[in-house]
Amino acid sequence: MTTTRTRWFNAFFHRGPGYQLPSQTEADLRAALTTLVERWEEIAANSTTDLGRQRAMQIKAAANGVRYVLATGHVPHWLMTDAELEQYGTPETTS
Repeated sequence: MTTTRTRWFNAFFHRGPGYQLPSQTEADLRAALTTLVERWEEIAANSTTDLGRQRAMQIKAAANGVRYVLATGHVPHWLMTDAELEQYGTPETTS
């Protein structure tokens, strides 16, 4: 039996039973996606025209979606397909 402190340290330092280190391919993919998100955010920040601002909002939304997936490993609710929404439910039915 592990204590709360031990479980916390294991989670914080990514170790312990059941933890597997990510492969180099996964780490490279995450680094590439993070770089892509940073570039999208830079492009969105530099928009000056009205059409550019609308496009910037779309780019920021895409960047936020990718960041969310990288952080949580789950697709954001607003990006789910109808089949996924039926499987996981809508926010109104789950709350």
